[in-house]
Amino acid sequence: MSLIPLGCAGGIAAAFNTPLAAIVFAFEEIMGDLKHRAFAGIVMVAVIAAVIERSLLGPNSIFQVPPHPDSHALGTLVWSLVLGLLAGLVSHAFVEELLVVREGVKLIRGRYDWMMPGVGGSTTGVIGAAIFASWGNLGVFGIVYSDLSAALFGSPGLALLVVLLIGKFAATVFSYASGGAGRIFAPTLVIGAMLGGIVGSLADLVGSQSSSMPSALALVGMGAMFAGTIRAPVTSILTIFELTGDYALILPIMAANLSSYAIATKLRRVPIYEALLLQDGINLRKFPILRPDRGWQNLPVSTIMTNTVRTLEARLPLGRA
Repeated sequence: MSLIPLGCAGGIAAAFNTPLAAIVFAFEEIMGDLKHRAFAGIVMVAVIAAVIERSLLGPNSIFQVPPHPDSHALGTLVWSLVLGLLAGLVSHAFVEELLVVREGVKLIRGRYDWMMPGVGGSTTGVIGAAIFASWGNLGVFGIVYSDLSAALFGSPGLALLVVLLIGKFAATVFSYASGGAGRIFAPTLVIGAMLGGIVGSLADLVGSQSSSMPSALALVGMGAMFAGTIRAPVTSILTIFELTGDYALILPIMAANLSSYAIATKLRRVPIYEALLLQDGINLRKFPILRPDRGWQNLPVSTIMTNTVRTLEARLPLGRA
C-alpha cells in the first residue's frame, strides 16, 4: 500500500497542476504522518507529474483571476468567516446526502443492481438538460472551467449562481452515489465557487465596501467547501493558491477554510473517504497491524482486498449470466 499515496500525489499534481497541494494532500488525508518514510517518493512523484504536465500544457495556473485590492480589508475577512460557516453547513449537507443516497443504492440487489449507474447518469442528464433548457447553461455537465472562471470574475448573476449550485450539488450526489462516472474532488470546488459568488453578491446588495466581493468570495468559497468536504484544510489553501496564483486572498482563504473545517468536523467526525469505506464494510482502524510501530498505512493490499471471485461459464446463456 506504500505506492497508493505516491499515485494520489502524482495524479493530483498532473490533473490540477498543483504539486505542493498534491504533496500535502497525500500526507494530510492519506498518510496522516509527515515523518512517514514515503515522503521522498511522494515529493519526487509529484514533481515528475507536474513537470510532464507543464511541458505539455504550459506553466500557467489553470484559472486566471482579477486583482483583489481589498483582500485584506476587515469587511472581506468578516464576509469570509460568514462564508466559511455556510460552507461548513453546505459541505456537511453534501456529505450526508451523498452517503444517504449511496446507502439506498447499495440496498438494491439482484437483477436491478447493474442499472444503478445508468439511473444516476440519467438523473444527472435530466438535471443538466433542465438547467440548459431554462438558462442556456451547461454548468452541470463535467467540471466546466468556463463557468468556474466566470464565477471567479464575478460575472454570473445571483439567480444563475443559485441554480448552478443546486444543480451541481444534486447531479454530483446522484452521479457518484449510483456508482457512475465522476468523483467529488473537482465538483466540490465548483459548488464552493458558486456558494462564494452567492455570498459575495449578497454582500454587494447589503452595501459591501469592496468592489470585487463576488469575485473574491467565489475564490474563497472554493477552498472553504473543499476544506469542509474533504477535511484537508491545509491542502485546500495550497490548492486554491496554485490553481489561481493569487496570494492576495490568503488570509480570507485561511479564515474561511478553518471555520468551514471546524463546523464540518463538529457535525460529523468521520471524514468522507473513511465514511465511504465504512459503508463498504471496511474499517481500516480495526485491521491488525504488522508491527507495533506501524499503522494501517503500511498494510499490504492483500489485507483488505476481496478474495471471492465469481466466474461464469463461456457457454452460459446471456439470460442466465
